[in-house]
Amino acid sequence: METKHQKPYLSEPLLLPTSPSSPPDISTATITSNSDILFRFACIILIGTISVWANYEASKGFSITVINDAADSFAAKRFSHFYISDDKATRIILETSKFVENLLYPRDYVHYHHQSRFFKKHVNHVTLRLANQNMSTDITVESRANNEYVLHLDPSIMQHKNFSHAIVSAIRRGMARIWLWDGHGTVPQPLTNGMIEYLSSSFQQELSSKNSSETDRVAEMLVNCENQNSGFVRQLNQAMRDHWHDSTVDYLSGDLKSHASLCNYII
Repeated sequence: METKHQKPYLSEPLLLPTSPSSPPDISTATITSNSDILFRFACIILIGTISVWANYEASKGFSITVINDAADSFAAKRFSHFYISDDKATRIILETSKFVENLLYPRDYVHYHHQSRFFKKHVNHVTLRLANQNMSTDITVESRANNEYVLHLDPSIMQHKNFSHAIVSAIRRGMARIWLWDGHGTVPQPLTNGMIEYLSSSFQQELSSKNSSETDRVAEMLVNCENQNSGFVRQLNQAMRDHWHDSTVDYLSGDLKSHASLCNYII
């Protein structure tokens, strides 16, 4: 009997050749890890920068634009050099605005507003413009739509011997006018002028005793009213928000000794 023998390699399972496992590329993994760290670090810096900028914008409360319309004049060159190149004009606006706001409105305005219906004027944008021709006054305030205001600055102010002081004083008066309510145009002009003088002089913590204009006398009476009744000026500004009534000062002054004279000037 013939016996058949199978070849050994035919009865064994078929195995495919395999290559040995390659070790991980350590240098590639290290680069990837470092890239992730750098990316996260950049994101943190970006988020921090955005946060700081947002806080800065919020602290301003309104946006600011500075325009030099005085062409190629001496005033234009001096204004650009001293007030635009290093944002000094913007800083002056912010500083004077903050001071006036603190005089007219409580520091904790949000809490005070909800407790007593204390209304603060909305200001969205302030433009400081060096005018292209001389004006009859150092500064004028133009009110525009959407709570935007333009401070028109007389270019001849740049020729003052102490132009730095003159510009700060002018912008201070302009910001005082912006933050004051005006009863939709019904507040007597002597009172508005006196309030502006009071607020701008308070910045220097003094009123000039040499001047005897109607505006100065109203401002001095406001000082007396405020000394006798702390918060009088804030209350008066709130009363100037709506339509003006001649009896407003009498109501706010009560028994104050100076209210009769104040009424004589503003009514």
